Amino acid sequence: MSWRRRRQFSLIMTVVLFFALVGGVFYYFKKPNPSCFDNKKNQTELGVDCGGTCAKVCQTETVALAVLWTRVFEITPGNYSALAYVENANRQFGLPNFTYEFILTDAEGGEITRATGQTFANPKERFMVFSANISAPAGKVARAFVEFPASLVWQRLTKSELKLEVKRKDWQMAPTPNLTAEVLNGEVRDLRQIPVYVVLSDKNGNAISASATFIDEIKGLTATNIYFTWPLPLVENPTFFDFYAHPNLFELSDL
Repeated sequence: MSWRRRRQFSLIMTVVLFFALVGGVFYYFKKPNPSCFDNKKNQTELGVDCGGTCAKVCQTETVALAVLWTRVFEITPGNYSALAYVENANRQFGLPNFTYEFILTDAEGGEITRATGQTFANPKERFMVFSANISAPAGKVARAFVEFPASLVWQRLTKSELKLEVKRKDWQMAPTPNLTAEVLNGEVRDLRQIPVYVVLSDKNGNAISASATFIDEIKGLTATNIYFTWPLPLVENPTFFDFYAHPNLFELSDL
């Protein structure tokens, strides 16, 4: 290679290296910072844009909801209530809102009808899923099952349980069953929109009926009465009254 060609080659390489250096510096200072929305697994993420510092929870971080038991009760002929006791074993993850579906069947397992609804799951809790006023042929429903969507949108939440207690106050079997209970709010703040469920059981612990009511508002550090009623007599006088108050911790953003 002649001296002239070597000089041309050296000049070309110098220009190429200069622009490569300028481009590298420009990219370094202008490249987007890693985020939870860049479709990449970076930062401290456990998956693509989920886990770690991201608000979105990876499915691999969670344990599925577990159905501990289900019951169905015929409140009046052809009118049923379905109840499921469910556990969310995740300590830091919950569901602000999700759908569920009850499947009511006959004694042989044949499907009779379905009923859908919406509820929520706080972290590390056992809670009730309840549907009332389900229409089906009188005397035909024997069992109920509950199903949840295959993919649920979990959210991280570290709030603790509320100081909320429910106590039985008065029970009357006649002329129709009615129950009065007292709810005590141990929190300083007012609480609103709280569903409360009750399960009535016989002396052997077998559930014989259930009902639900709703607290619109309860002032901080106060108590209020709530009421449950049944339109027809029960098969027997219950021995146990189990109450389940279910405040939505996701809606209490200032706790």
